[in-house]
Amino acid sequence: AWFKGTATDVKSAEILAAIGENGYSEADFESYRKLFFTKDGKPKAKAGTKGAMAVNPRLEEIFFGESNRLQELENRLTALRVYASTVAVLTLAEELIGGYNHYKKIYSKMDYEDLIVLTKDLLENKSVADWVLYKLDGGIDHVLIDEAQDTSPHQWAIVRAVTEEFFNGMGDGNKVRTVFAVGDRKQSIYSFQGADPREFENMRRYFASKAQNFDEIKLEVSFRSTSAVLDCVNTVFHDDYAKQGVVLEGEDITHIPFRMGDAGKIELWPVVEPQEGENPDMWRPPVERIPGESTSSRLAKMIALKIKEQVSRGDILLSQNRPVRYHDYMILVQRRNSFVEEMVRECKNVGVSISGVDKIRLLEQIAVQDLVALGQFLLLPTDDLTLACVLKSPLFGLNDDDLFTLCYQRGGASVWTRLCDNPDYAEVCAQLRDLLNMADYVRPFELYAYVLNKFNGRKKFVERMGLDVEDGLDEFVNLTLVFEQEHVPNLQGFIQWIAGDEVEIKRELEQSDVDAVRIMTVHGSKGLQAPIVILPDTVRMVNVRREGGLLWDDLFYYPLSSGDYDKNCCRIKDEEIIRAHEEYKRLLYVALTRAEDRLCVCGYRKSTAVKDESWYGICKRCLETIGSVNESEDVIYETAQYLDVESPKIAQVKDFIRPDFEWLKQSAPNEDPLAKPYMPSKPDEDDSEVAMLSPIAVEESNRYQRGRIIHKLLQFLPDVVSADKEAIIAEFLLKNAPEFSDKQRQRI
Repeated sequence: AWFKGTATDVKSAEILAAIGENGYSEADFESYRKLFFTKDGKPKAKAGTKGAMAVNPRLEEIFFGESNRLQELENRLTALRVYASTVAVLTLAEELIGGYNHYKKIYSKMDYEDLIVLTKDLLENKSVADWVLYKLDGGIDHVLIDEAQDTSPHQWAIVRAVTEEFFNGMGDGNKVRTVFAVGDRKQSIYSFQGADPREFENMRRYFASKAQNFDEIKLEVSFRSTSAVLDCVNTVFHDDYAKQGVVLEGEDITHIPFRMGDAGKIELWPVVEPQEGENPDMWRPPVERIPGESTSSRLAKMIALKIKEQVSRGDILLSQNRPVRYHDYMILVQRRNSFVEEMVRECKNVGVSISGVDKIRLLEQIAVQDLVALGQFLLLPTDDLTLACVLKSPLFGLNDDDLFTLCYQRGGASVWTRLCDNPDYAEVCAQLRDLLNMADYVRPFELYAYVLNKFNGRKKFVERMGLDVEDGLDEFVNLTLVFEQEHVPNLQGFIQWIAGDEVEIKRELEQSDVDAVRIMTVHGSKGLQAPIVILPDTVRMVNVRREGGLLWDDLFYYPLSSGDYDKNCCRIKDEEIIRAHEEYKRLLYVALTRAEDRLCVCGYRKSTAVKDESWYGICKRCLETIGSVNESEDVIYETAQYLDVESPKIAQVKDFIRPDFEWLKQSAPNEDPLAKPYMPSKPDEDDSEVAMLSPIAVEESNRYQRGRIIHKLLQFLPDVVSADKEAIIAEFLLKNAPEFSDKQRQRI
């Protein structure tokens, strides 16, 4: 039939005839397949042209029947490839996991997941579970589950096993047993930790079926946000698309504000669009590093200038009747990307105090890199590049001119040799010699404690880099102690160990009293709040696509690429994409509800257009229905302040004069090697006193009261400003320990 069609049909007929002459060999399968499928791997829509169809009316039936057969064969071949790759990955995984478990067994270690999984296995093991649960039944009467929406299935299995005795009537029937779970499905955003809102609903139904007096209380009143912020949240999540996956089918999101009458404001800025010639072609000195301008950097600059302007002119936070300050601002992003660095840089450029990112990598901190470089130099003094890094660090403070003097025309001499020979740098050379002498004889902790404390290294780092550097320095010192607990404490081993480790530090920005803007991810902001919240990263969409990697269902699959997806892989990935988009919208809910008074939604795009399903698209579509557009094309929605608020009292800042004790600067006297060591079990140096006394014996020395008095003094004395602390102690003892003799008070 194809021979009677067009040139395309004739070409297909010739290929088919050639394949038939070769006996339909395996080598011709790909050519045969192309007769029925497009280049994209999809079945062709037409069996042939009208001329071919006229010759054989059954051509479509034959063509599509063979196409379906080949498609089924393709699926089976794809499944076979997935099976082969999965077996290979499982073989590797078995070896790796086995080695990891063997390591933990040898060194008696458990990771966080072990604590959960092993406890679950213990409680589900019928041979011992009954005895364990019987023992627990006598000690557990109430179970409280906080943040229940973020509880993983393994953790729920432990809760189910522990509370099973509560409902089966086999425990102590006279006791009142309760299960109290606090959770919000709308805030389930930790799927990467195993949290599943579907399991949250399953357990809610489980307890509802088990308990006779099950009660579900919905908390619809919000004590955090103003009515303007809650109107925004209610409007956004009344959108049919936005509410999918956030609440159950048919459920409504309506928040009732407790703070009625407090002013609030919502702003939605236009998206920062890419412009031609964003990177101006102007001459710059070759030694000046100028970052190229982009949409993200322009938005960062806009936000920094807006914050600086509002704080400088003293904008009033109406609900508290006070000027805004930097600590009132919280900038939330979806991910820590280049925008975060640009935001921090722009804030510092315009003079906005910002606390930096909420999570940092230790080895990316310049101060830590300087300390590691110092250790590398102490191990190999002839390493010129490392020594140059150390000399330019805040520890020694040399500049490029100094390095030029040391390096220029040095011939075959090392920088270390030139440094020692130059009398202008005698002090630096002496300091490095002291450290070289220490390196072989002291532990890494002692070495770096000396550098940071006695050598004033910590002070030098803070003076040049700011207070943020202290988090990295503290964690670095802690790691020296961790290393010494498991390894031979030597400098070379420590440098090699820390260089191969990726340590992350989570900074507790909420606990800081520093007046600075906070920038963090939405995940990191969970449980926090701020009067003014800015959302700049709203155009980014969740990125889940078909690619090689792990796929989990009741079974385990590992396709090597998107072309290896069989029916099961496609089904699992489609479900994963749906769940990812649902969590993407729940993340938006968490971000919006962090705001107390004001909320600013903005965004930037690069090459792709803003999608209606993005955070920005959802917010723009919904806020335009309740807000108004000003001359700058900002969408504004605000409510006025109706409640009277007293002006906050400004605390009087008194001049603090730190007492100067001479003994703080004096070295401790050398101890007599024959002196009797102090013993904590003895209250004083009286040899006649018995070292061990019965706790029920009659107390004649007031030793317990004496200990409590000393602890109390140590508690409040550091806060006492007065230099005459002896008089304060004497007065305290007369009032709180009148039964003590003069001798006892003098010893205290």
